[in-house]
Amino acid sequence: GASFQLIKSLKTFHAAEQYCVSHGGHLASIHSAQENQAVYNLCHAVGKNCWIGFEKRGSSYSWTDGSTSSYKNFISGEPDNWHGLEGCAVLKVDSRYHGQWSDQACDASYDHSYFVCKLQNTGGSQTGNVHSTQSHGSQSSASKLSIRGNHFMYNGHRIFLSGINKAWEQYAYDFGNNQYSNVRSKYNHVLQQIQQSGGNSVRIWVHIDGQSSPKFDGSGHVTATDNSGTLISDLRTLLHDARSHNVFVFLTLWNGAAKSNSHNRLDGLIKDTNKLQSYLNHALIPMVKALKNEPALGGWDIMNEPEGEMKPDIYSSDPCHDTRILHNSGAGWEGKLYTAQEIQRFVNWQADAIKRTDPSALVTVGAWSGRVNTDHFGYHNYYKDSCLVKSGGKQMGTLSFYQVHSYAWQGHFGSDSPFKILLKKHKFSDLGLNKPLVIGEYREKDGGGMSINQLYDYAYNNGYAGGWGWSQTDGNMANLMKGMQHVKNYHNQAQGGTVKISI
Repeated sequence: GASFQLIKSLKTFHAAEQYCVSHGGHLASIHSAQENQAVYNLCHAVGKNCWIGFEKRGSSYSWTDGSTSSYKNFISGEPDNWHGLEGCAVLKVDSRYHGQWSDQACDASYDHSYFVCKLQNTGGSQTGNVHSTQSHGSQSSASKLSIRGNHFMYNGHRIFLSGINKAWEQYAYDFGNNQYSNVRSKYNHVLQQIQQSGGNSVRIWVHIDGQSSPKFDGSGHVTATDNSGTLISDLRTLLHDARSHNVFVFLTLWNGAAKSNSHNRLDGLIKDTNKLQSYLNHALIPMVKALKNEPALGGWDIMNEPEGEMKPDIYSSDPCHDTRILHNSGAGWEGKLYTAQEIQRFVNWQADAIKRTDPSALVTVGAWSGRVNTDHFGYHNYYKDSCLVKSGGKQMGTLSFYQVHSYAWQGHFGSDSPFKILLKKHKFSDLGLNKPLVIGEYREKDGGGMSINQLYDYAYNNGYAGGWGWSQTDGNMANLMKGMQHVKNYHNQAQGGTVKISI
């Protein structure tokens, strides 16, 4: 049987649901007038409206525990989705409503409420047995990944992010429009493999070129997260699944390494700030708001390898915008489409929106090469704070940590690689960076003669904050599992940090 528990702690809807899930249940689903009365009695006793587990997903409401019921008890004229901001049900206790429901904003700072969990009984309690319990504090009890100096911290410990690129299952069609249910079992299998190998993190791609999400109108402006309104709930399900496997998820929003037939949508966002603002308002900010309390959300990766579409050979008196050092580097392999300044503005606006919505969020960009991410060795760091703010004008639009990708060319790493170059070993301190650096892509096949174990080991022992091998998508999982297993028990707090975590 199940029991209802009142939690006397003010939370947003999704923080409340997260609390209930962490205690083995969900926000209350109500299937009869008798159950509604039981929940009303709990809330009325303390004189507080309470969240119940009824949430708008797409065009209709459903229970967060997945149960189905024809019972509804909304106040006449509700749910009204006031100003398009409301989509979560609260049970009202004042004398006019006697336990009828209204809709409220799910994650607004002004709409925190007490809440009722429905928990499965483990002892001899009767079905419908009603308990009241109190939880202290209004924040999620789970810790969040954070940064101190040049490394990551979690629950007071220095952490090394050891993981992989899952990247995608169905390129650009994994999330939103009810698509995640088609691939969830495959994602879960990969999360399980990461956990079994001792890894703790994964990089996963979301919009890519805008093929499936977000939703665009005919003029190229964004009007919603996706056509069916399931992008956020799909990502939340992914994050809940990841938490159950103790894996942090880093969501990569866009891809600059390959153009698709939908590239005109992304092109509009990069070139037109009105279109970019429409994406922030109608997709990115709602995503960040809804997911910011998810413990398994590691961070946001604005774009994979923007340099694939960057114009090299552009002269500017400002080093942030001068790309002549990328002459014959391979930059612009998908088309020399955007100036460094346009890319920087694109990153700056999104990073600013994310961090204003969730000040604790971690933000990065998956740079294709070290040559765009250091001021040493004759290169230029196009993603340092001063360049991003100068190009976009938004003060909070900076990265939390850096990320570079590194593949050997003709058997050798280039002079910009975080790995060893010929006889010289590069380590983090050689790069002159003031933020953590994750080596976000590498693989044994292009490892400059290093084995996968050596690559993971090198990232750990040379000052880097993490390493994500590439990639499960291209059939490389067995090899990557070996690399993660090699470092899974590393826990030197003075060098590298701890790999094993519990989210």
